[in-house]
Amino acid sequence: MKFTHKLSIVDSHTAGEPSRFVVSGFPRIPGETMAERMRSLINDFDWIRRVTMNEPRGHRDMFGGVIVPPVNPTSHVGVIYMDGGQFYNMCGHASLGLCGMLVETGQVPRTGHKTEVRIDTPAGLVVGSVTTYDNGDLEAVSLIDVASFAFAVDQYVDVPGFGRVRADFGYGGNIFVIAEAADLGFQSIDPEYTTDLIKAGVALRQAARQQFHFQHPEQPHINRIDLAMLTAPASSCETDARNIVILGQAQADRSPCGTGTCARMAVEHAKGRLGVQERFRHESSIGTFFDARILETTKVGALPAVIPEISCRPFLTGFSEFVVDPEDPLGHGFMLA
Repeated sequence: MKFTHKLSIVDSHTAGEPSRFVVSGFPRIPGETMAERMRSLINDFDWIRRVTMNEPRGHRDMFGGVIVPPVNPTSHVGVIYMDGGQFYNMCGHASLGLCGMLVETGQVPRTGHKTEVRIDTPAGLVVGSVTTYDNGDLEAVSLIDVASFAFAVDQYVDVPGFGRVRADFGYGGNIFVIAEAADLGFQSIDPEYTTDLIKAGVALRQAARQQFHFQHPEQPHINRIDLAMLTAPASSCETDARNIVILGQAQADRSPCGTGTCARMAVEHAKGRLGVQERFRHESSIGTFFDARILETTKVGALPAVIPEISCRPFLTGFSEFVVDPEDPLGHGFMLA
């Protein structure tokens, strides 16, 4: 058998959202910085994303990352995140999964009950803390995200088909437009409404992109609204808030969204509704949750910002090798419109 590519894959999920890590089998990705490497992937190595994220090996709601060497001497790995439609500067749920995977597979050796994992991303350095039991089994993973902040609060977006919607704009590694699901006509974000919620989220994101522009004060490549978060009240007294995030090519995050949780905490802090070290248990549409908190305040450029932490227990789901047959007309992936 002759194959043009053989990619080694490790799969996991965090709070229900998949993370497919491409760990080897591809050429060196050029670039001195993580942002430059992401640009190289976009321009010259997009086949890696299409092969692993799209059908027939993946699906519309797949998410993953390409593992590369770190750019910082003290970091363990670098990663560029991706889905069926694009690459991302950062991802929280997948970073939690990556930290757990690296320790569970021995790629980062355990250092007692808590092991630090340092990851370079296009958004910057994120630091994980992996807690294990005496026998080495994973207990939980916490992640300190990049500095997060509110770009603007209590703005209005004219959304075709939904009217004028109040929205906040926050950054937690990616830029989010955040609106209440009720303001788009939804009384619930339960799973049975996912198809309609996706349509609303896509419309909100598209309208927000047309009507607003935000630029990260220190990172020029971060300048686009990538995701839409639709919020709802907590489903029980055990959580503090609920949400569904719409991303990529009309896909719905199964988890509470890591960077979205951090962006939402930054917005809540900017509004005076969430304090430093206050617990924020953020629930997804399927009932999973992240435990989160603001560790401290800081600044990004002239903008007030927070250092957020999220925690969860990710799970490994598989190890595999993907091959591409040169005679396969669908070998590099496809996606239904």
